[in-house]
Amino acid sequence: MEKSSIEILTQFAKKNNFECWTSRNLKRHYITPNDSFLNSKYFIMEIPSDAHTYYYCASDSFAAKAFSTSTYSGIYRGFSNLICPSLKIRKRFWVDHLSFNRRIKLGNPEFDKSVQIQCNDRNFAQNVASLKVGSELLKFNDCISPFDIIIEPNFMSFNAQIESKSIIGMETNSWIINEDELGLLLNKGIKLLNLIKNKPY
Repeated sequence: MEKSSIEILTQFAKKNNFECWTSRNLKRHYITPNDSFLNSKYFIMEIPSDAHTYYYCASDSFAAKAFSTSTYSGIYRGFSNLICPSLKIRKRFWVDHLSFNRRIKLGNPEFDKSVQIQCNDRNFAQNVASLKVGSELLKFNDCISPFDIIIEPNFMSFNAQIESKSIIGMETNSWIINEDELGLLLNKGIKLLNLIKNKPY
């Protein structure tokens, strides 16, 4: 019988001595009226590192009222005790050249043609993004399905381990369950995010 995604991830966690939680074994999960999505399936794995404690999180959610779904996975950590502007750093694709949406540039032609920065706060974005971060993100995306670097107000109501009001992470729109890809994410992905220092604010 084929194993489920949660079973595969749980096996990976046990093999590598990582503590993990799933929607199957958490005794309490509160859904509040303010939650726009009802988490139907999720997996959390704690990854200690020298600089920070990270969490691999994977979630499938369904919003009954809007008839919409949300699927993502990635590695995340607490970033700030204040609510920070939403920020996304990602590889730039050819379709982005057709868009007239405002984007933030760092002033380096090679960087600006390859990396897309989206944020409503230019100063904040330029303090977070760097040529090194962009270069490492492009190298990372050459090895594994497209990941974005994100900073968001903490949207993980299902992960009580992250108490910060804002989080930082590397995220993709599918569950990463392949062992080699997980190893790459937990190794190079964490090293990449460690380049970005937490903001006390």
